[in-house]
Amino acid sequence: MDKELIILSDNFGTSFSGGCTATANFVRFWKDSFKEVHVVCKNTDDFLKDNIVFWYYEDEKSLDEILSKLAMKSTIGYGDYHTAVAFIKHNIPFYFTYHDNYPELGEVLTSNSKVEMMMNNYSQIFSFAKYVFSVSNSKLDYIKSNTENCLVVRNGISQLYTKKEKLNIGADEELSILMAGNVSGRKFQFAIELFNIILKSGRINLKVDIFGSNHDDKIFEQLSKFDFVNLFPFRSNISYKDYHIYLCTSTMENLSLSVVDAIKNCTPVIAFDVGGLGEVINNKNGILVQPYDVENMYREIQKIRKTMSRFYFDGQELDNYDWKKSANIMLNIMH
Repeated sequence: MDKELIILSDNFGTSFSGGCTATANFVRFWKDSFKEVHVVCKNTDDFLKDNIVFWYYEDEKSLDEILSKLAMKSTIGYGDYHTAVAFIKHNIPFYFTYHDNYPELGEVLTSNSKVEMMMNNYSQIFSFAKYVFSVSNSKLDYIKSNTENCLVVRNGISQLYTKKEKLNIGADEELSILMAGNVSGRKFQFAIELFNIILKSGRINLKVDIFGSNHDDKIFEQLSKFDFVNLFPFRSNISYKDYHIYLCTSTMENLSLSVVDAIKNCTPVIAFDVGGLGEVINNKNGILVQPYDVENMYREIQKIRKTMSRFYFDGQELDNYDWKKSANIMLNIMH
């Protein structure tokens, strides 16, 4: 393709959010199909550097300066966050993948001005984008309120598949639980309630490893007080297969990369039934708990401790979760 591609993402690589991870993986398969690829971002890691031109911005002014230069070229854009509204300002035709949690997130935020800004930006992005991709069916109605040019395109699998030889837990074995994601109230406020129940009951021998960047000092401090909880910096190469359970206490999720990775590695998931999680979690590979019933979540963990062997992973529900397959679907539309 003679056109040049502009990728606009707050952070580019696999060390940040799920949306950033997805964009970086898609660019892996797109970069050779364009004359040149420009990544406009605030931060990067070492995931992908070859044959890409990087531009770094700090604020709206510096972003405008960069896009003004790039708009002079024969370009198309791709965005993964509300900042993609800048493409409209510079008359750059663009495509967009929606990873965020609005409108639900807007209902719990205390800043009305931020909610108004974000909702307005997404409304404009959906309306002006040539095509909008959604990672879950749960967000299609929200997107379709502004455009009919939309399609569900799944994220891929970030972990290599390794089937577990044994799901059962030994009588004296410690139950090993994995959690992943930025440490914030949205993801971990109910984890604290759950852990308090576990602490008071004293009936489950377990450990909980949490991998995530600290986005809330208060939540982080509360989690660190539980002696069975271990807090680690986020990393992209978490060994999901080494854990008995993947636990998700998020109050809202579009569709978590970590949940999909856990299922792919035959690790049962227990989560609240929110967002698009029900599109991958079923009674074969995990348990969906009614939001936000931590008492029931505790009881289900107890049951898992005793009856781990009831889970079955055939992988069929994840056939469409493939970076290359999804990248090609999007690339065909972008052409």
